[in-house]
Amino acid sequence: MTKVLTQFAEHANTIAVTFRAAFVKRKLGDCTIDMTAPEGSTDGGRLGMQHVTLRTPEGLSIVLGIIHAGDKRAELRSFDVVSRLFEDRFKKPPPFTEATYQLEVVERAKPILAAFGLDVSVIDDLPESPSTRRLAPVESLAPPPKRSWGFFVVAFLAILAATAYLTLRNT
Repeated sequence: MTKVLTQFAEHANTIAVTFRAAFVKRKLGDCTIDMTAPEGSTDGGRLGMQHVTLRTPEGLSIVLGIIHAGDKRAELRSFDVVSRLFEDRFKKPPPFTEATYQLEVVERAKPILAAFGLDVSVIDDLPESPSTRRLAPVESLAPPPKRSWGFFVVAFLAILAATAYLTLRNT
């Protein structure tokens, strides 16, 4: 049975199919390059983010770029960013050089993505990851002080006393 896709999802899938066809026989070292595609509705393109990934022979991957087809933009990560991510994740340098990455990924992907009307940029910033975020101070994770319970007990007793007083006064 043929899957019915929305206009934006169909567009995103067409980008992914074209991208995959261009990179099907390309490798960076022993790694392959791929692009994800949405499987259903993208809510008018709002949820249509796609990832360009570098996949190792073991099946692990890192993100080389992000495609926002609904916003008509694509961000490819620079070699410096990819190299740091690769070393962070796999504890070894990438199996390709900067020149190879630039030629085989960036220069090859730009015209493909631009053909779909996407504004392509190369970013030099590492995204903030959970490992680079500062942890919250321990005090902020502590339970509230016990005195807050005392306030609720006093308030409850005051309401109980007022109810009893009004009940006795009306009888």
